[in-house]
Amino acid sequence: MVFNNSILAGAGGQGGAVESFRFYRLNVTAGQNSNLLIVAEIAILDSSGTNQFPTMTSNTAPSPNVTSTNRSIFSTFDAFKACDKNINTHWGVPAGASSNPFPAQWNIDLGSGNTIDKPAKLALTNLNSGDNEYWPVDFTLQASNDDSTYTTLLTVTGNSFPAIGTTKEFTVP
Repeated sequence: MVFNNSILAGAGGQGGAVESFRFYRLNVTAGQNSNLLIVAEIAILDSSGTNQFPTMTSNTAPSPNVTSTNRSIFSTFDAFKACDKNINTHWGVPAGASSNPFPAQWNIDLGSGNTIDKPAKLALTNLNSGDNEYWPVDFTLQASNDDSTYTTLLTVTGNSFPAIGTTKEFTVP
């Protein structure tokens, strides 16, 4: 796998070409609460369980990585907080002026020349405090190399989440 122009171990195992992607996005179409969506951490895991996303410190750092969301109202909910490796911060989409925060989209661009192999799993982590009523119920994980044509890697419907501060992993077929 190529990430930040370094060779890393891929998720695809031995044999055969492994798909790698520059752009990843989480599309959430329904949540447990119709007024707010919150995810503390989003991780792409390789076959050994290692998170392949960079540790973000802002929506544009470390360079060349960029995180974004299709709906952002407050800096409290900045997209980078979903991969800052801090369970006490979060990405979120409040309903705001509309009556519903969905569809909500979280994106990461790894920068020109950088890719991550197709993951073995997607991991989502719940808030470390509060409650878990703001979790995604229906969502897809998608990937692309041109930010135009996306491949759906995972579709989840009817998801429910466990206790506060826990992580749930979803196997990518």
